[in-house]
Amino acid sequence: METRLGVRVQILAAWCGPVCILLYLVFWGILGHNIPPPSPANTTESLMANYFGPHYDQILLGMVGAAAVGILYLPWSCQLSHLMRRDEHNMPVLSNIELLGGAITAWLLSECAAIWAHAAHLSATNPVLAEMTWREAWFIFDLTYMITTVQMVGAGIYALTDRSGNPVFPRWTGWWAIAGGLSYVPLTVIAHVTEGPFAWNGIWNFWAVWTAWVTWFAIDNFYIMRYLRGKLRTLSTSAPVTPDREPSLT
Repeated sequence: METRLGVRVQILAAWCGPVCILLYLVFWGILGHNIPPPSPANTTESLMANYFGPHYDQILLGMVGAAAVGILYLPWSCQLSHLMRRDEHNMPVLSNIELLGGAITAWLLSECAAIWAHAAHLSATNPVLAEMTWREAWFIFDLTYMITTVQMVGAGIYALTDRSGNPVFPRWTGWWAIAGGLSYVPLTVIAHVTEGPFAWNGIWNFWAVWTAWVTWFAIDNFYIMRYLRGKLRTLSTSAPVTPDREPSLT
């Protein structure tokens, strides 16, 4: 049986998600100069002259910060996984898929940022190795998209199969989650193109993919928070149960 303290812990875990997204946007996106990121068509010389050279301090600080805050996606994923095991609609397989997908996504958010920080560190002394490290991180970041796709599809199927009297997510959110997860499939071609919509800085493989993920996250987080606050109100207004007094023997 859930307690008020337990629900408050769940709300705290759910808040870790928005904090992660906001801080990652600041560290990785703004300080890291990744909105959009440099084109993969850059040569070593142009990458050093236009990216690492003039923005070295900001990139290094931003990637170190992103590596630290990226893992905050894990508590949020744990909360969603726990919710998917609620008594009204308990789906342990989908819950495990969501949890593992979210946990590995959190690791990638931190790991790739750490590799980009290493690339920035190398750029002052070894430009060729810095470029290689920078590209390696992008390949890991994008070509492992199926990890997050599996998480989103699992959460989407959960929303579509919830026939309980009080579902957490409307059915339409399930379709959005599945469509968003499948929108990552074109990331497969980043190894073959350096320009256009399917490059890692392109209109699809950067703007559309990130929009799909952030939108799915925002929608699910809204309904998670609404459910948890309703649960907390219910527990707060419930009268405590006191056992009947035993009749006196005297």
